[in-house]
Amino acid sequence: MNRALKTCLGVLLAAMLTWAGPAPAADPAHLRQLYATKTCTGCDLSGANMGFARLSGANLTGSNLAGANLFSANLAQSNLEGADLSGATLSFANLVGADLRGATLQHADLRVARLGAANLAGAALGGANLNGAKLPGATLTTVVLAGAELKYADLSVTDMTGADLTAAKLQRSRLRLANLNAANLTAANLGGTDLDGIAIMCGTIMPDGQVNDISCRRQ
Repeated sequence: MNRALKTCLGVLLAAMLTWAGPAPAADPAHLRQLYATKTCTGCDLSGANMGFARLSGANLTGSNLAGANLFSANLAQSNLEGADLSGATLSFANLVGADLRGATLQHADLRVARLGAANLAGAALGGANLNGAKLPGATLTTVVLAGAELKYADLSVTDMTGADLTAAKLQRSRLRLANLNAANLTAANLGGTDLDGIAIMCGTIMPDGQVNDISCRRQ
């Protein structure tokens, strides 16, 4: 069984275990409003089971989705600015072009999620699992990814200026033309990931604590 198949089976099993958990604590009226209108700002949807939901373009600004199950949900172009998605299951979800500025995604499951061109500026993703996630062209400025899992993630052409990647696991991730200016990679694991000549680095703190200014003179 190859690595990709094992990853998919593991994510599916985790999702099934989530669905088998306790009843959701979400406000039923808020859930009905969301499905009827795709607009539910500041709503309580914590723990809700919304796996495979079709919510593209939804407005969930400032809503509480902590612990929600959004496995394989379609949230493309949705507005989740300032939303609380801590501990939420978003594996295989479609978040292409989503607005996640300032969102809380600590310890969220984002394995193999699609986040191309999403805006995660200032988001908190400490301890989140983004293994195999697709983030080409995403905005990750000043994002907190301390201790996050980013193995095999596609971070090509992302803007990670000022990002906190302390102790992040970036093995085999793709960082072609990623902007890592002023990013903090202290104690990060970059096994199998090549940055030299690929990523943009100026004032970048490397895993060993040294500052990399290789791109400063090119700017």
